[in-house]
Amino acid sequence: MTATEQLKCPALPAGAGIRSPRNLTWLTPLLALALALSACDSKPPQQAAPAAPPVTVAQPVKRTVTHWDEFTGRFEAVQEVQVRARVGGFVTSVEFRDGSIVRTGDLLYVIDARPFEAVAEQADGQLSDARAKAELAKRELGRLPSNQSRLLRR
Repeated sequence: MTATEQLKCPALPAGAGIRSPRNLTWLTPLLALALALSACDSKPPQQAAPAAPPVTVAQPVKRTVTHWDEFTGRFEAVQEVQVRARVGGFVTSVEFRDGSIVRTGDLLYVIDARPFEAVAEQADGQLSDARAKAELAKRELGRLPSNQSRLLRR
């Protein structure tokens, strides 16, 4: 209250219009809150960007480059073939190299021919024996009298 207002209201005791510090206690937390909020809006000062590091520069070179890489691992064939022998015997030589391309009809192995040659000679001997027996039977048939040979032929 101002002094003129106090004069107009004589019924008020002295000092009633002046506020005491006790009544201003609510103002302190409000000021602290306003100060804290105003601090949140302030941005930190930006630091200057660091200087660029020194670099070396080289001119490009134009040349032919062969692309190659080294890898460790295992390869697996796209196609596989099982080779089975048609006859038994001992292998005397292998006619292909590992990893080479093999076509249908190519010679792969050479098997020992001696057992097969022995069987062929045995068959030739049996054929000769059978021919000789057939010739002997024809000659014996020719020696028989004609009426007996007619009976055998029927």
